[in-house]
Amino acid sequence: MIKNTVLTVVLLNVFLFSFTANSLTCTELIKKANKVYLPTEYYSSGLITGIKAGDTIKFQDNQEYLVQRVISVNNADGIFEIPDNRVLRVPLKNGAEYSRVNTVNQTLDGYDQLLEAGVPVPRILDYTRGTRILVEKIDISFHFVDLFDGQVKLSKQHLLRVQEEFSEFVKKFYRFNSVGDMHKGQIVYSSDRGWLLLDWKDFHRLGNNVNPFIHCFWDMTNLPNVYDRDMVMEWWRSSDLAIAAARNQNPESYFKMDYWEAESIIRAAVR
Repeated sequence: MIKNTVLTVVLLNVFLFSFTANSLTCTELIKKANKVYLPTEYYSSGLITGIKAGDTIKFQDNQEYLVQRVISVNNADGIFEIPDNRVLRVPLKNGAEYSRVNTVNQTLDGYDQLLEAGVPVPRILDYTRGTRILVEKIDISFHFVDLFDGQVKLSKQHLLRVQEEFSEFVKKFYRFNSVGDMHKGQIVYSSDRGWLLLDWKDFHRLGNNVNPFIHCFWDMTNLPNVYDRDMVMEWWRSSDLAIAAARNQNPESYFKMDYWEAESIIRAAVR
């Protein structure tokens, strides 16, 4: 009896998640919200991790996308480069935390607020809520953290220009105390677009008494053997000056603020 049940499940999985001539049919789609921790549609990590370059992802609405490169598959979503300088992102369910949320919907719901503020982000080109999102491909020159761990070597003049551009980038965040899921790994530099926030979620906190970049810098100051702490502190203070200037405030209040104080202010504001 147990063997027959297992065989039935295996056959069902083969039928639902089939690979045929390099065409991956996502007919696992779409589980309805009939469980307490399944508020929307999503894909299993087992399905997404099987996708490779050259596969065609076919969705239930017959939209097809050729995968040119697998950018990443993590515990939240799968991200794939597709033709015409686009990136396809699909949400995953993997573990208790991510069964409660849908990263595609979080990105969509946080987009307009950033756009209205003038924050440089990849443009959303098309989407289907709960299922997929297509954004423009960004040609990344380097990641923010690469400047501080020695992976990127710039001339003194080039570094100064990049830092000045970063200050202008910071000013775009003047209306936020924090931006959903913004951390040091989400900030990138493109030679043709400058600094951008590559990814975000929807839980932004409006306010004008915290530098929203404090979390990015704080993380690096705690790893002095990995990151150039003097350089981190210099850029941190420069960002304090930039955000204070955008808010017409005295930057001294930011200079004296630490991570925990910032967190308490943000938490108090949303109670």
